[in-house]
Amino acid sequence: MILALFLHLLNLVVEVQLGRIHIQALQQQLHLENLHNIFSKKMQRRLTFHILLLITYLISVSNSVLIGQNETNNWYFGNKAAMSFSINPPVAVLNSAMVAGEACACISDAAGNLLFYSNGVNVWDNSHNLMANGSGILGNTSSTQGAVIAKSPSLPLVYYLFTLDQLGQSNGLRYSVIDMSLSAGQGSITSKNNLIYTPSCEKMTLVKHCNGRDTWIVTHEYNSANFRSYLLDNNGLSSNPVISNIGPIIANPSASAGYLKASPNGRKLAMVVPGNAAPNGSVVTFDFDNTNGVISNSLTLFNSEFIYGCEFSPDGTKLYASDFGLNQIFQWQLCAGNNSAVINSMYTVNTGTQSTIQAPYAMQLAKDGKIYFIHGPNNYLSVINNPNNPGATMSVSFAAVSIAPKTSMMGLPNFINNFNAPILPSSFTFSSTCSTVSFTPPIQPSQTVSTTCTTTNYPTSAHFWDFGDVNSGATNSSTLNSPSHNFSNIGTYTVKLILTSPCRSDTVKQIINITSINPVVSVSGPTSICAGETASFSVTGNFNFNWSNGSTSNKMNVSPNTSSTYTLITTNTITNCISKSTINLTVNKCLHLYDQLPLETFIRIYPNPTSDILKFDNLSTSTIKLLLTNQINQVLFSSTLSKGYNEIDVSKLLAGIYYLQIQIDNSIFYKKCVIE
Repeated sequence: MILALFLHLLNLVVEVQLGRIHIQALQQQLHLENLHNIFSKKMQRRLTFHILLLITYLISVSNSVLIGQNETNNWYFGNKAAMSFSINPPVAVLNSAMVAGEACACISDAAGNLLFYSNGVNVWDNSHNLMANGSGILGNTSSTQGAVIAKSPSLPLVYYLFTLDQLGQSNGLRYSVIDMSLSAGQGSITSKNNLIYTPSCEKMTLVKHCNGRDTWIVTHEYNSANFRSYLLDNNGLSSNPVISNIGPIIANPSASAGYLKASPNGRKLAMVVPGNAAPNGSVVTFDFDNTNGVISNSLTLFNSEFIYGCEFSPDGTKLYASDFGLNQIFQWQLCAGNNSAVINSMYTVNTGTQSTIQAPYAMQLAKDGKIYFIHGPNNYLSVINNPNNPGATMSVSFAAVSIAPKTSMMGLPNFINNFNAPILPSSFTFSSTCSTVSFTPPIQPSQTVSTTCTTTNYPTSAHFWDFGDVNSGATNSSTLNSPSHNFSNIGTYTVKLILTSPCRSDTVKQIINITSINPVVSVSGPTSICAGETASFSVTGNFNFNWSNGSTSNKMNVSPNTSSTYTLITTNTITNCISKSTINLTVNKCLHLYDQLPLETFIRIYPNPTSDILKFDNLSTSTIKLLLTNQINQVLFSSTLSKGYNEIDVSKLLAGIYYLQIQIDNSIFYKKCVIE
């Protein structure tokens, strides 16, 4: 009787809009221009929610790893519906305590064990009881993406539950903190309903930061074109969002609904904006910089009043959207070429006749690489089997996975775009000869930096090695790519390498055991000599020595004419460990030594001034050449001064200033001379 009465009502009301009433049939029968003039959006949503509850109740009584490792193993949604992806294909789970019209989120641990789930109003633990302090959450079960869960980057047992109110209402975006170490491992909410901002649309997605550790919480303001990106990192949740003013202004209740999704690599966003008022229902894509949270480059792909869900393919090259008014799902090839080519690549799949129970709603990518979608409130989900493939080869299977006797409603669990832990670099390699170790770094995992279909990767921009050998002093660290280090003693050392890229920093550690040490010698000898001189070098110790000039004793004598480098190979005959010493010897010609010394070091000239005799004492070991010139550079006298005392008669010169040019070997000095 109830079913017959409801079907009669359904024939009159027919289509549930995002309001959620498909009003077209009723408009025709009542000859009304716009049912929105009679019912407020809020009234429509409440009416729709109860209709959907009735539908699901009647139906129930009558009947390779992509997103993370295992955190998405368990899906809880709809009218106490649940699925497990711990096996393939997924199977229905019948233990859910939750009714969620739209908002739903759940999280499992790294092993795939359920931790908790929420509809934005209550939180249930894995025993399906209300979690401690788990009621009174200020979200809304009728908010499209009214709940999502993020792991703390620094506290492994702490999670953040983000919630959204519906229709831009006052509760806005809030977060609660859940500590899974409490209540004997069942968890407890330790901080609840912290307001972030209000009002907000019903759109919220989580995107992995490009460092693979932190998380962006991306939402859209209500009555605005602003996106907000909040970073959750080791310091907690940032209070200063990145604001991106781009895309349509969302200023009416119906447009506030609909999904916001991120591509698996975190470089694209897609947003659906339902409604028949401005900005008119649309599917819009954006570029997202998961380094700094900036959103850019909007592109409108399609316009439709009843658009609702969206999702990216695993490889990020396809975008899908669902339309519950047209009963269709759409595919776009994001790598088709220019914007026009992408828009024109739209491929359409009909999901059934124009009835509410065959309408597509939420779409969600699963860890098996398939996209599952609500196919009307029903006791099954439909699936896109090959979402990376274009057109018909995507292969859609309707009623593919049974969730009977439970039923779906409109929403599916809201997950972060990629639960995969960041790929860490492999350890470095090394080779050793006694205490000398040569290191080769690993390749840092690539990170996509391009938002286009041609990808590039962040290269490793810096290496920092810490050899853990404090006794080696300044040589204990290196910034070379592939350094060598001579360890100061036998023992066990922890060598640390920090790899840095523009987006992330990775640390690799490894234990190095030094069992034999290279011989330590100190070479004695000069660092410079004059050409023609002999340099003598020596070492001490009970080792075998091999100098580069052929000497095998503990001494080496060399007389090079030019600066030279010599090596000494020292061998410990007991351990066969060797060390290499390098000797750099500078050879000076010593011809210009006078240039650095005062003239008085080599010659004494007196008296100056004089009227008759100019006396010279040659103090050098060389013969000195002498020129006497006037002020116009005429040579008046030239002579060679022998070692010792010399003199020149200048009595016949006119009084005035004269110049002496004094040459000692290849060096020339000038001195002023005054004749009275």
